[in-house]
Amino acid sequence: GDPRLFRRILAKYNRPGHVAIEVAAPLVQSWRSSPVVLDAVNRVFGNLPAMPLPHDELASDWAAIAGRWAADWQPHEAAEKNRKLAGHAALHVLPRLKPDEAGPTSVSRAVDLVAELRQTIPNFDRLSVAILARGNDQGLALLDALAERKIRAVWAGNSPLLDNALLPAILSLARLVEHPGDTLARRHVEMSPLAGNVALTPAGLAAFARLIREQGYAGFAARLAATLDLSRAPLEQARLRTLMAVAAEFDRQPGATALQFVSFVQAQEIPAEETGSNIQILTMHKAKGLEYDLVILPALGDKGITSKGKNPLLVHEADRPDPSPPVDWILSSPETPVIEAESPLVAQLDADRQGKALEELRLLYVAMTRAKRALHLITTAPPDKTESLRLDLIVQNTLAPGAAPDAEKPAWQAGDPDWWKQQPGGETSALPPCAPLDSAPLPQEPAERPVEAHIASQEHGPGHGKAGWFFRPEGAEARDLGTRVHALFEQLEWLASGQKPAFKDADPDARRLVEAALARPAVRALFAAPSGPVELLREQ
Repeated sequence: GDPRLFRRILAKYNRPGHVAIEVAAPLVQSWRSSPVVLDAVNRVFGNLPAMPLPHDELASDWAAIAGRWAADWQPHEAAEKNRKLAGHAALHVLPRLKPDEAGPTSVSRAVDLVAELRQTIPNFDRLSVAILARGNDQGLALLDALAERKIRAVWAGNSPLLDNALLPAILSLARLVEHPGDTLARRHVEMSPLAGNVALTPAGLAAFARLIREQGYAGFAARLAATLDLSRAPLEQARLRTLMAVAAEFDRQPGATALQFVSFVQAQEIPAEETGSNIQILTMHKAKGLEYDLVILPALGDKGITSKGKNPLLVHEADRPDPSPPVDWILSSPETPVIEAESPLVAQLDADRQGKALEELRLLYVAMTRAKRALHLITTAPPDKTESLRLDLIVQNTLAPGAAPDAEKPAWQAGDPDWWKQQPGGETSALPPCAPLDSAPLPQEPAERPVEAHIASQEHGPGHGKAGWFFRPEGAEARDLGTRVHALFEQLEWLASGQKPAFKDADPDARRLVEAALARPAVRALFAAPSGPVELLREQ
């Protein structure tokens, strides 16, 4: 947020003739973090105007940014209950890799660090651990890298439903069913896990089209699930189950098309799943208000916070002390030479850039202050030439200016690396591991009683069972038989006494069932032509 809002409120209401708003003391005491973590925070944010810069061209911009920050900053200290709390803070500076050069990355170093700490700290699984990413892509990359090392973690952000190879192929198949001439969708399906499991012939696509008309896209997804072996693909299993639920929700919409279904699925996200792991991966923004024993910041972003980029719109607020000043003017950003020729536009562009840099500093502050006991910052050595400041360079130049990159050892650290040996006041030591669960006394009977059902097209007798059974993939054969019977009845009009319908090329099972039904007098009477006028209602 922007602390200027508070000053504007005070300026508006604390005037002669008004009841003054009481100004509370700043919240500079932390009831969360250890003194070591807070010392690292103070070192980074406490003297930004004096931070060494890579070159003088950044001086004027940085002076304005750091000056605004320093106007509101006050050193932090630990609350009384935490003043003797052991902690550890470390800065890691990795070598900058050239394109296509192999070596440690911020993601791999974070995973190595987690593996090292798991081996070092006896009760690591009892600690709350957070790895804070800049965005969803990096967070998911960290999750995959940890999984490869058999380290279980939970992604606390939302995941796209299409984060696998199977579901995008199913969407392409849905497009192909509705638009058989879509060669791009056809090629996608042919190169996907669906290849060899679905028939892309005209007859095969027509069968899928009929299935979608009769059972919706939920039935379409269920049929595909029944034909695929996903026993070794747990992610695809989970995503396909979610797709069936999403498709059932979509099927409630009348007259929906394949393209609408594709758009509907593409917009879905999967909320975070609880895995029971003590390691959470989440973005810096989602970490606001949370706290963890150990925080790892594996990458602070490759983009500069003072870059010369521009927003699509330039918005200038009136120079007034109101809490929310009125907008003076709005302009769609013109080309850079036009901006540079007009001093009001240059001033607004500079203000936008400085505001963006302050937002990045506030985000870094939030991320660092989530740590209670230990904080690890993983950065990359700066490039030889840079036209903008990056957060990792700010951290390096405030904690360890000029530190040499090292892929294994921290460039700077403070506190006690064995901080975990000290138990905070009021807490007890971790309990020994529980004994393994003995499954022998557990009930061996199935949790759900078996389904009892009779298929009406095969057995003319009463039956009962769960209605959901008839919508499972296993019931597809019975549903298809019922569809063929329905198609034969659609061919009938009036039947004279003793007349037998001629069903040419009809399915033998379906024809046998229709003929058996017509042999019943009550059914046969429905097809007898009445003597008077008739209003015929035909199903559409």
